[in-house]
Amino acid sequence: MRLIPYLGLALLLHFDLNAEPVSIDGMFEDLYSNTSKGKTLTTFQGKEGALKIIDHSFGAFDSEKRSFYKTTRIPYKKNQTYGWIIKLKSSPEFVYVTELLKLPAPGNWITDSNTEVSDDKRIGLTTMRTTPKNNIISHFWSIAPDDPPGDYCARVFVDDAKPITFFFTLVSSNESKPIRSAPSKAP
Repeated sequence: MRLIPYLGLALLLHFDLNAEPVSIDGMFEDLYSNTSKGKTLTTFQGKEGALKIIDHSFGAFDSEKRSFYKTTRIPYKKNQTYGWIIKLKSSPEFVYVTELLKLPAPGNWITDSNTEVSDDKRIGLTTMRTTPKNNIISHFWSIAPDDPPGDYCARVFVDDAKPITFFFTLVSSNESKPIRSAPSKAP
């Protein structure tokens, strides 16, 4: 897993230290039978408000066509970029975003200071404060050489809005091409 911060929107390295921590222990137990054991990771939710998410998409970038494709099947090739885009009803000065990324097996994480990794290297927790641009926020990753193929899950918390869960698969090169919808610039 390689974090691609330059594709996200204005990631700031500030945390609201007055926010109340929310434990994520057991959060994925309903999704995977072999849950992460190890250190406790916590997520910080932003201040309460009326933030509304009006659309969201998950997909991959086609570097040749310079297009974002909505898909849940990500081609397993080095440096393939994938991630999510969320459209908000309004554009506050900033929002707090927490993303939990669960891998099917231990991964080789290459991250920045915003991301903590569980001891078993299967869960990454990214917490950031970001400024929406045109009511849009996003976060992207790039496939690293040792990333495990298989089923992934990303759960995204944006301030006090209802969390969004994305399920996707890194498909090996010998499988069929990814299922794609029409190219999209934003949700």
